[in-house]
Amino acid sequence: MSVLFETGPEAAIPVEVIDAGRSAAVLRRLSAAQRRWLEQSGFTASPGQHALVPEANGALGRVLVVIAAQEAGPQTLGGLPHSLPEGDYQLV
Repeated sequence: MSVLFETGPEAAIPVEVIDAGRSAAVLRRLSAAQRRWLEQSGFTASPGQHALVPEANGALGRVLVVIAAQEAGPQTLGGLPHSLPEGDYQLV
């Protein structure tokens, strides 16, 4: 498996790290279909949880990673690459 975190925006899948306390605001930005997908897949926006969010065409559009504000730091994302499908990703 190969996961690469890119620094440029070209074709990289965005990885958005969100504070659990602000997750409602982030979820409001998503389309109704994306919110329904997250709900049906069991996503609760709990710290330590991540979700693959599809685009309207079914392609992977973004990854949401939920953290607790007090746990923010590079170690928070340590296991994430092992949980993602092969591809290029960019932290946003």
